[in-house]
Amino acid sequence: MKIISIFFLLAISAGCVVWPPQLMVNNKMEETITKIVYRYDDSSVPPKYHRSYKIEAIDNKISIVVDSYGQILAQEEFPITANQFSELVVYLNEKRVSSAKNTESMGCTGGTGENIGFFAGAKVVFKGYVYHCGGKDYGDMVGDVEGFATKIKSFIPKFDKLRVSDILCK
Repeated sequence: MKIISIFFLLAISAGCVVWPPQLMVNNKMEETITKIVYRYDDSSVPPKYHRSYKIEAIDNKISIVVDSYGQILAQEEFPITANQFSELVVYLNEKRVSSAKNTESMGCTGGTGENIGFFAGAKVVFKGYVYHCGGKDYGDMVGDVEGFATKIKSFIPKFDKLRVSDILCK
């Protein structure tokens, strides 16, 4: 299976489109990924400072919804290429973002959370979360989640401007 993974990474780096992208599960190519969802849940702060967001990539587009405790502040959609979509799957494989035994926060409050989901049609192929609190990580997901977040956010033009939306800051 390493040969398949290496071929997949070389094809992406050479600018070739490997389509459809597949997720590695237990070192085996598994499901064809059709949708990727990343969600960031901000800490408990007053509404005018709170910014959570969800980024969803499907085939040839990526969208972001920024909210403050459920109130939508910004919502945008942008085109992406098949290469960009495949890069997200490759990154998840490459950085070994995977499921782990769930660890509870043991009462730690005020942290931030991240969720990642990969889907093959309606089927959940991978879903995990990590809760960052008190300098520790809790949840059922391990690996370079921060790097994955940086990667998916890089496909959102003007990400920081959308996230800092001043709608509630008036």
